[in-house]
Amino acid sequence: MSFKIQDLVFAHKKAKVDFYYSSNMSLETIAKYEDNLFDNLNNLLSHINNNDEAYFNNIDFLGDWTLAPKGINFDDSKKMQSEVIHSSPSEHWAHICDYGEQNSNDKQTAEFRVMAACSMDFHVLSALWILKVGEKYDKKLTDCAYGNRLRRNKKGNINKHSLGSFVPYLKPFRDWRDNGIAAMRTSLKQNKKIIALTADVNSFYHEVNPGFMLDDEFIKNVVGIELNHDEVTLNKIFINAIENWAKKRP
Repeated sequence: MSFKIQDLVFAHKKAKVDFYYSSNMSLETIAKYEDNLFDNLNNLLSHINNNDEAYFNNIDFLGDWTLAPKGINFDDSKKMQSEVIHSSPSEHWAHICDYGEQNSNDKQTAEFRVMAACSMDFHVLSALWILKVGEKYDKKLTDCAYGNRLRRNKKGNINKHSLGSFVPYLKPFRDWRDNGIAAMRTSLKQNKKIIALTADVNSFYHEVNPGFMLDDEFIKNVVGIELNHDEVTLNKIFINAIENWAKKRP
């Protein structure tokens, strides 16, 4: 492959911001990587351009996994849900603890979310993939896809100079909610019979097999994008890395 150090410089800038604002950010990981930033980026560049499969399957590159607290469930969850909703997380937590003490017969189940604890090289590779390949997929999505859209300039091209890869999530989420409510109100005013359905797929990102993104039929005929030789190889490296990490987690 023929990626250049400039490509990884842009990818590192994106990865650093994306990682910093993630839910399992590590300042130590970011700082250690920057102690020898130029050497680290050149080393990663060499592995990418040489298509070094052994390196991208190595535990030092893939990193580890960790658990993040998600919540506590009770047997009588309906009763919990019908009570007061707290805007303050600390007050909500205190309320759950009080409920648990007063209703000791209810079984309490702690829930955790599996999170990636990848190497910084993996984060940089991810950002490079977004800049070179992922943005082509994103560009094919219509406006009905709201969440985690990439930052683009006024011409619709990926913005390499913006902070981070993604548009802040809160406004698109509000647009999705408000547009849905507006569509329902319009239909009701027109005396139409409607059904409104919202759904949250359990562990969605942990259940999706990313291998379909390597399928030529999907790439060319379903999505309708074209990848050059370097982009095809980078796509394979990245998707295989995700699959290899998934094999090592619970």
